[in-house]
Amino acid sequence: MLCGTAVLCGVVAALFADVAGANPVRVAALPVVVALLILLVADKRTLFYLIILLRSAGDPVFSLGKFDLGGASIGIGGALNGLVIVIAALFIWQRPGAVPRHALAMWTGFLLVVLVAAIRSPVPGDSIRLFLVQLSYCAVFVTAFYMVRSRADLENCIRVVLLSALVPILYASAQVATGLLAGSVSGMRINGTFSHANVFAFYLVLMVSVVMYVLKGSALQPSPTERRLLWLSLPVLLSFLLLTGTRSAWIACLLFFVLYGFFIQRRYLIYIAVALLAALSIPVVTERVANLASGNEFVQGGSLNSFAWRLSLWESALPWIKAKWLLGHGLDSFLHYSPDFFRLNFFKRASFGVGAHNTYLRLLFETGLIGLSAFLTLFGVLLTMLRRGHQRDRVGTTVSIIVVVAYLVISASDNMEYYLAFNWYFWFFLGLVCASRSVAPDQEPQSSSAGTAARRAPNFGRPVTQ
Repeated sequence: MLCGTAVLCGVVAALFADVAGANPVRVAALPVVVALLILLVADKRTLFYLIILLRSAGDPVFSLGKFDLGGASIGIGGALNGLVIVIAALFIWQRPGAVPRHALAMWTGFLLVVLVAAIRSPVPGDSIRLFLVQLSYCAVFVTAFYMVRSRADLENCIRVVLLSALVPILYASAQVATGLLAGSVSGMRINGTFSHANVFAFYLVLMVSVVMYVLKGSALQPSPTERRLLWLSLPVLLSFLLLTGTRSAWIACLLFFVLYGFFIQRRYLIYIAVALLAALSIPVVTERVANLASGNEFVQGGSLNSFAWRLSLWESALPWIKAKWLLGHGLDSFLHYSPDFFRLNFFKRASFGVGAHNTYLRLLFETGLIGLSAFLTLFGVLLTMLRRGHQRDRVGTTVSIIVVVAYLVISASDNMEYYLAFNWYFWFFLGLVCASRSVAPDQEPQSSSAGTAARRAPNFGRPVTQ
């Protein structure tokens, strides 16, 4: 048996070395995957902590470690997505009653519609990949209910989410420093460790929201040192958000603070006004805003700005939506069919696929009215779950609801469903908030003494202070 295993391992290693070639990232993939599988068996909670901590820094590595197998691109990122789904499945198998039935039902309905749309898709490989991405969002949301068994667990999970921003911020700082040395920072859009500046921007907005959740809500009780560090992190996060140049993320952040000021602390409306005036004095901001004032109409030799371009794209897609309004054309078909209906500059068709830049229109196109209804139902149930904790943590509940509202608003102008890394943190954070509702105020970790746990655990019943 031992000899057979050794021979098998040798054959697998030889085949893997032939596929990996001289790429060091590919060569390292096999031992990394093996280590992850060992950790999965030994302690899947620790493994999930590690994934959440490091996923924000993974895109540069994942892009270098892809394998081309029969025309399909498979990499460490895809393996990690599968691992997250497996972790969630193992948790559910061990404790099937830990997740509320309505939480599972809201995801099951949506995912079934997406799966049917994937089967009907004209691009089956891409559609199955997108379905698995959507399934991974469900997995991280569900896993939150198994990670939070006590109030101290909630504290640890939130801390890991915030610490995940450390490497992207350091990487973005290096990008800014390099741009300053090259004299080109004014034209740069900082993307940190993410695949695109947009993904980094929405991730930063989420981190700002989580910081506000910790500082202003009553679910957690950070130490004085942690509180000072969190307050100091806010201007850093907001500064890098401006440097991403992502206007939709700016709108999301502005919407977050406006709603927070309106519902929680009115003086924040004054802070927002001052911050807007300061932001408009920054060249990178004024240039991006001024761009929307031009290019609203097509002229020979000119081009449309991003908003007018989106309107033209959406208008071009409407006849196709009406043709199959109930079930749609199949998952990920918008990108596939867009060269057939979208005309660049009104004269020639696009020679490449483009995303819908509107989640609701994409769902109508690909999954029909049934898919859009399932999507809206999913978020409707989510908002109901968040609302149930209002009496225990009024500010924290309001903050989490605002995060969802901002996500839904910005989904009308961006391809939010494709931003995998951001969505993992988005859904994990909301899962943590929902899971915290089922943790009793006096529940303590089983592995800690009563006195130690009382000092570490957040006080759900602490009055809100502003």
